[in-house]
Amino acid sequence: MNKHHVIGVLALVIGIATYALTSDLPTGRGDVHLVGPAFFPRILALILGAAGLWEITIGTVKAVRDGERPITAERIKNIATSWYAVNMVLIIALVVFFVLMFKPLGFVLTALIVVFVVMHRLGVPVLKNLFAGLVFVVVIYLLFGRLFTISLPGGVLSVIGL
Repeated sequence: MNKHHVIGVLALVIGIATYALTSDLPTGRGDVHLVGPAFFPRILALILGAAGLWEITIGTVKAVRDGERPITAERIKNIATSWYAVNMVLIIALVVFFVLMFKPLGFVLTALIVVFVVMHRLGVPVLKNLFAGLVFVVVIYLLFGRLFTISLPGGVLSVIGL
């Protein structure tokens, strides 16, 4: 077992869970060639599942080719604490944070926090991180909140009209 197996299994599990959780969403109307809300998450779930199977296959081929030694507790610890695994857990935690804090904090603050944490993890200097994150969030807010008139929660910033 190597990091490819771990990533592949996680991707496969997330893909299957996403597909299963979207089973009650409307699929659309075929008679007028319109897709419903289930289309996009299901396509992503299928892509994620296929990518997970591909990653497992690559991991198996590499393990056989390299004559990889059996899995041990030490190897599991090394994989679990690797940069990739920590990033995967961080992304999942940030998605959960975003979902839970979207309404209370509002879109702008929640998105700024998420973007800041991701860019900080990737090693972007703090000032550049703040500037780029602010530009990103403002562009997304103007695009979706103003141009497409999608209601984005203001949260604690609603007192200033956001």
